[in-house]
Amino acid sequence: MGANGAGKTTLFNIITGFTHPQEGSVLYKGIELKYRPPYMINRIGIVRTFQDLRLATKLTVKENLILSMRDNPYDNVLNALFYGCFFKRKETVFIERATQIAEQIGLTDKFETSASDLSYGQQKLLSLGCCIANDANLMLLDEPAAGINPLFCEKIASILKDLKSKGKTILIIEHNKDFLREVGDAYFFLTHGRLFRFDSYEELRHSPLVLQSYF
Repeated sequence: MGANGAGKTTLFNIITGFTHPQEGSVLYKGIELKYRPPYMINRIGIVRTFQDLRLATKLTVKENLILSMRDNPYDNVLNALFYGCFFKRKETVFIERATQIAEQIGLTDKFETSASDLSYGQQKLLSLGCCIANDANLMLLDEPAAGINPLFCEKIASILKDLKSKGKTILIIEHNKDFLREVGDAYFFLTHGRLFRFDSYEELRHSPLVLQSYF
């Protein structure tokens, strides 16, 4: 959490390679991430969402999910050029996985629908589904509950709790306090270039530092 302009998204951009820091280190499991390109950081095990979602809007829900999977059959140009029985068989596995994820995020009935034809809340679910499809260990979510109705918030909260139970680590930028209270295990407040940790929402809520600069 933090006030607008505090640097929350910039921090995510630095971690995921979209912005290079002027100094310091970015370490993940002992691996230096600084100056690595985003695709390489993703391969190390980090995935993220953006405030503007960045879905392939002309592709269907199914195609967006498959595109997000590692080693999907469309990643290799030879697969596209020589599309035979072997790759078709491999594709079937990815379609089955995409079907499972679509059910998990509540978009089974939109499986063959273009992302552009989804509601904003459904697009948020699909963006989260793409993170699930990528199967990274660390997920960075930029305002997953912003601009959507309470039903979609509840669905996303339920999905995140399930992911946590399966061992995923999730960092969330969010202003929706009820949502954060429901899903958070620890809270970090960013202000003036410094990050402060709070072990509960109530501790955060009553901190003089946070009250002065945020609430």
